[in-house]
Amino acid sequence: MTKQNVIEEVRDQLKHIWLHRRGNDAHAAVQDVIDAIWPKPPRPQIIKKTRLSGEAYKFILTLEPGLGYREFKTKEQLFADAMGGTVQIEKRGKAIFMQASTTELQNQYPYFFEPAAHPGYLPVHFGYSAIGEIIRDLSEMPNLIIAGHPGAGKSNFIHGLIMGLLLNRKTDIRIAVFDFKRLEYSYLRDHVLLITREHEALAALSAINKHLDERLVELESKGCQKIQDYLEQGCQIPFLVMIVDELAEMHDEACQTALNRILRLGRAAGIAVVCATQRPSSTMMRAFGDSKAMFSGTMCFHVRDGVNSRMLLDNDNAALIPTIPGRGIFQWDVEIETQGMFLPIKRAREFLKSINKIEVMNFVEQPQKGLPPR
Repeated sequence: MTKQNVIEEVRDQLKHIWLHRRGNDAHAAVQDVIDAIWPKPPRPQIIKKTRLSGEAYKFILTLEPGLGYREFKTKEQLFADAMGGTVQIEKRGKAIFMQASTTELQNQYPYFFEPAAHPGYLPVHFGYSAIGEIIRDLSEMPNLIIAGHPGAGKSNFIHGLIMGLLLNRKTDIRIAVFDFKRLEYSYLRDHVLLITREHEALAALSAINKHLDERLVELESKGCQKIQDYLEQGCQIPFLVMIVDELAEMHDEACQTALNRILRLGRAAGIAVVCATQRPSSTMMRAFGDSKAMFSGTMCFHVRDGVNSRMLLDNDNAALIPTIPGRGIFQWDVEIETQGMFLPIKRAREFLKSINKIEVMNFVEQPQKGLPPR
């Protein structure tokens, strides 16, 4: 062995010891993965590391010419496994930002959410991640699809989502729930428009489509491109959130056609659609492929295999997460593993005592009239 080789070997050993010194575990894990996958150039280079809080870190990396962001992004789970936590990778300009945490998620979090404390018209809590709470404005999304096998956490998530909307004191909101299981949301009957049969669904969807047209005419008359512009002018109109659980039970093609139209045109008019299903597929809806493209957001709880995961996330991640109720993958502006809050029905009923009842049918039957205050 030459002298130069000996020097390089000693340097590598010292580097390994330095990286794995106490308190530098996250950096060492990231560098170890880089060394294992890209032993030779081109390879990623860590240019900055910042400790955010607790065991959460932010890394800034650059990719040498010849190495693409898309390829680097696919290694996200390898970095997470090496750290024993979670990793989120995104591109900002020429730099790559990696947020990482070695903190393990709890198996359950109690329900606690104050919508008024968060920006946006329709803030929704998507759960806790290793880098903090994930809260997004549904009005910006505005269509969300939820999936997962029975018992994975879909229904509990929807209960929490509805409760967050009902507790929202800063925004006028109307909620329509299509409950084809017929029993899940009966306790909400005085606070939402509750539809439990398919013939009722067709009538409601037809009425909402008519209401959608009236909203578009009204926005056009005021020169507004979207409901947010309309509200900023001091005009009053409520947001409408439609929740469909279970989507696969909507067999009627007329219902599917009416729903697809709302998915296409509802965003500007302030109509958001949230749909839940156990297993999305081309046999579920005649035009599910077209509908899927209109769901900007995804909340996918544990599914049986990679095939089911790829139907929604275009990757296998929802099949790889732990089988813990409420554990899921949120995907919209980011993709990240979350643990949802647990809301027992008994506690939901307690919340309802502080929420005024509303004339929930008003926005469907008489959209041209003024809506009653909440």
